[in-house]
Amino acid sequence: MLSHLNYSLVNNYRFLNNPKDKVVGVVLQTKDYGQFHMDKLNRELNTSHAKKLLEKIKENKKLVLEPILVDKSMKIIDGQHRFWALSQLGLPITYMIDDQISIIDAPELNSSQRNWTSMDYIKVFANKGNTNYQHLLEELEEYKTVSTIGIIAQVFSKRSENFNAYGAMDRRIKKGKYEFDQSNQSKNAGFLDFISTLHYKMSLDHRIPVNVQEAVGYWYFNSRVNKNRLEKIIDKELVDNLPRNNNLCARAIGDKYNNRLRPENRINYYVDNKGNFNFIKED
Repeated sequence: MLSHLNYSLVNNYRFLNNPKDKVVGVVLQTKDYGQFHMDKLNRELNTSHAKKLLEKIKENKKLVLEPILVDKSMKIIDGQHRFWALSQLGLPITYMIDDQISIIDAPELNSSQRNWTSMDYIKVFANKGNTNYQHLLEELEEYKTVSTIGIIAQVFSKRSENFNAYGAMDRRIKKGKYEFDQSNQSKNAGFLDFISTLHYKMSLDHRIPVNVQEAVGYWYFNSRVNKNRLEKIIDKELVDNLPRNNNLCARAIGDKYNNRLRPENRINYYVDNKGNFNFIKED
C-alpha cells in the first residue's frame, strides 16, 4: 500500500506559505517490490556495490528516505542498487515518478556520479542501438585481456588525440559522443594484435603496463617504423626498466630502436619543455 512520507506534509505547508514555489513531484513509499521493473538498457547491477550499500543502510536507516527515480511504467531509471539493497532488507522503497523521463536519460542523469564507470556508459549506449558503442564493445571484448578500456577506446576513436588525452576521451564516452573509426579498424586492431604478440612473447602473467603500451603506440603508428624491429627490441628486460612516464618511456624505446642503425635509418624525436614526446618531421 502506498503512503506519502510524513515530511511531505512539511513540503505542503511550505508550498501553501510560499506561493512562488510549485509542486513538481510527489515522493511515495511502498513495500510492494513487484511493481518495480529493471530495464536491460540500464547499466548492469554491480553486486559488490549493492552489498556495500546494503551494509550502509543497515547502519543508517535514514538512507531509506533517499528516493529512487522511476518512469511512468515503474521502470527504475536511477537507484537500482538502492532498490536491490532495500528489498533484500525488507525495507520500504522511497520513490518518485517522473512521467517525462525514460531509461534513455539514465547515462545523462548519472554523468556526475562516481559509481558509473566508462564500461557502464559504453554498455548502455550500445544497448540503446548506438553503433559506435556497439563496435567499441566488440573490440573491448576481443582485447580485454591485453589492454585497458582507455587505450582500446583511444585506438579505435576517430579523434586523432594522443594517448595523453584520456580525460577528453572519457567525457565523450559518458556524453554519448564517442565516434568509432571503422575506416581504419583493421589498422587500429593491428596495434592491439601487436601488443598481444609482445605480451605472449614475454610470457607475462599480467597486462603490459599502460605506460609501455602508450609508448609503444607512439612508435607503432609512425609509418617509418619497422614493426619487426620494434617487436624485436621490446623485451621483458626493457619493459621492467622503463620509466613510468609514458613520454620518457617512448624516448627510451627510441634510444634502443635507433641503437646501431645507420643515421639515415634512424627515427629522430625529442621531448619538449612540457615533457611531451614528439617525432621530428622529416623533409
